[in-house]
Amino acid sequence: MFGLFSPKCPLPVGWKVWSERRFRDLCSLASAADLRSENMLTPESAELPRDFDGSEQAVAELFEIVCRRMGLDPEDIDLEPGTEEQMPGAGGLYFGPEEEWSRPRIQYRDELAGDAHQLLAVLAHEAAHELLRQRMPDVYLDDDMENCTDLLPVLFGFGVFMANATLREVSFTEGRMYHWSLSRSGYLTSEVYGYVLALLAWTQRDDRPEWRSWLRPDAREMLAAGLKYLRKTDDCVFDRSLDDTWPKPFSDHQLEAALDDRSSSRQMNALIEIRERPNVAAALQSRVAGLLQHSQPDIRLAAMEVLGIIEDPAPGTFVRLLECEYDDDVRVRRLLPQFILPECSEREFAEAALVRMLNDADTTVAASAAASLTRFSEFPDGTLATATDLAVRALARNDEPLAVACLKLLSCLTDDVATWVESRLADDTELLMSFRYYRRLLDE
Repeated sequence: MFGLFSPKCPLPVGWKVWSERRFRDLCSLASAADLRSENMLTPESAELPRDFDGSEQAVAELFEIVCRRMGLDPEDIDLEPGTEEQMPGAGGLYFGPEEEWSRPRIQYRDELAGDAHQLLAVLAHEAAHELLRQRMPDVYLDDDMENCTDLLPVLFGFGVFMANATLREVSFTEGRMYHWSLSRSGYLTSEVYGYVLALLAWTQRDDRPEWRSWLRPDAREMLAAGLKYLRKTDDCVFDRSLDDTWPKPFSDHQLEAALDDRSSSRQMNALIEIRERPNVAAALQSRVAGLLQHSQPDIRLAAMEVLGIIEDPAPGTFVRLLECEYDDDVRVRRLLPQFILPECSEREFAEAALVRMLNDADTTVAASAAASLTRFSEFPDGTLATATDLAVRALARNDEPLAVACLKLLSCLTDDVATWVESRLADDTELLMSFRYYRRLLDE
């Protein structure tokens, strides 16, 4: 199945497996009829209003369509317009009920009332919050909840509008001036939507869904590529009949075998499952550590996250973890310092690695290393000089996260941070002002 000329999944494996797992999770909220290709709405669907005038009544009617499809009662949800000042940068907001007797509230940006298609996507996303709150409270509280509220409307026929709303183009003419802007909308990209739509079509055995022509080009391309990949490989973490037990009760032996599988999807899925089982993670740490050299950065990152939950990793495992300071993916390097603790084995090597990471080209990695070093009580020679140089660079760039992390570290390295730093900034009034600002920020 995965030979030399096998098709490659067009989506990074991390997003691929997330999409597949959450698609299958959320399918429990939809019926078989909801998932059928003919249920997909398009701009020509008779269900949608022909003459949308943007009035509050017209918006309410659009919201009724969303609620009817999602099995919600629009009479139980307060819907109101909002201004840019009330909801800066947001197309819509959801407010869950604060008390048992209170009602949920959805607010939409008033200027979207002129764009029925964009508004439909916003209302579907916000309604998905309420559906998750009612029927999947565990997902409603998960870290990826916002991504799930972007994905869920796809299962109720809003996929075309959700994918097309990921970028919003605005243009108008005022006198001789022509204004044009392009803004990002939502949490999932059009490419992720394209793959989710491919999953939908694949489960329905629809190789050429009629609604595909309504998708924006990048989503349409991903739909075609995703369908081709799924048809030829069946490489998905769930069976497309949707009749299998979910989530699958993996045995320890099955998880171990999946780590050695040629499918990156199965490896990633196994790592996600193992992350929830610290005892299994400890038993399989050697196999997991081997994936720190995987060709795909998403797999390396997931392997590091698994190793990070092991309370007392073997010395050999920890040494392999430290080698990730040279990883070419910034996410891996940024995560590494979080797992380097004062009580770790090979402490001298760990401290030296953190000091080297203060010089990382990516400032978020350097800030992560500085934050980790504050947990130590002893430091290698040269740490003070390195941290001082980094603090000066952070002040010069006005990099608040890095500056704060460096000043916290300097407070561990010297008894008088103010005197130490100001003696090195005596000739630079602007940097001195910046330093004093961050000092006050820390004191507060």
